[in-house]
Amino acid sequence: MKIYDITGSIKEGIWAYTDQCNFTIEHTSSSPNSGYFEIFHDMNSQTGTYLETTAHVNGYNGHRLLSDVPVEDIVNIPCRILHFEKSDLLANNNKISVEMLQKATSDLDIPEGCAILLDTGWYSWYDDNFLSAAPCLSRAAMEWILKLKPSLLGSDTPAWQKDEKVFDLFGKTDTLLLAPLVDLNKICGKDALLTVLPIKMEQTCCAPARAIVIE
Repeated sequence: MKIYDITGSIKEGIWAYTDQCNFTIEHTSSSPNSGYFEIFHDMNSQTGTYLETTAHVNGYNGHRLLSDVPVEDIVNIPCRILHFEKSDLLANNNKISVEMLQKATSDLDIPEGCAILLDTGWYSWYDDNFLSAAPCLSRAAMEWILKLKPSLLGSDTPAWQKDEKVFDLFGKTDTLLLAPLVDLNKICGKDALLTVLPIKMEQTCCAPARAIVIE
C-alpha cells in the first residue's frame, strides 16, 4: 500500500484567484516570550487545495454546503486518475478535449460515483502564471466527463473554464470539486482510494482541505 499526499502546501507567495487574497502569516504571541501563534492574513475558502460544492455556482439557496456532505462520502472513495500528455495539451491550446479524455480512460474501469482526478502536470504553485497559463477544459470535455457520473471531480489545474463556459454544466450536478492538486503524476490511479477532509466550517460551500490517495 502506498499513501500519497496530493495537497499543495500553503505558504506566502501562494497562487490566488484575486489580488485581494495575498496570503501572509504573522507570527505573534499572547504575552511576551510565550503563547506563540500565527495570524493568517487574506486566507479565504479557496486558499490552497480546496473542496467545494456546486453551491459555489448555484448560490446557497436550496443547494448543499460543505456541512451537508457526510464524512463517509469523502473518506476512502474509489478514485481514478486521468493522465494527459503535455504534447496533446499544447497541440490543443492547453485545453482538455474529448479525444484526450477518451485516450486517458481507454484502459480504466470507472465506476459510477467514484472520484475522477485530472493530471495535466501543472504543479508550479508559486509561479506568477500558475493561474493565467493553466490548462482548462473544453465545454464538450466537461459534458463528456460528467456523463461518467463522478461523485467528485478534481484536478491539478485551478482553471477549468476560460474561453468556453463549463461551470453551468457542472452546476447542474451535485458533484464535489477538488482543486488544485499536486503530484498526481506519481500515482497510477487505476484502482485507488481518495480521502479529502475540508476544514469543518459552517455556512460555506468551500474550504481548504487535505487530500490523500491510497493505492
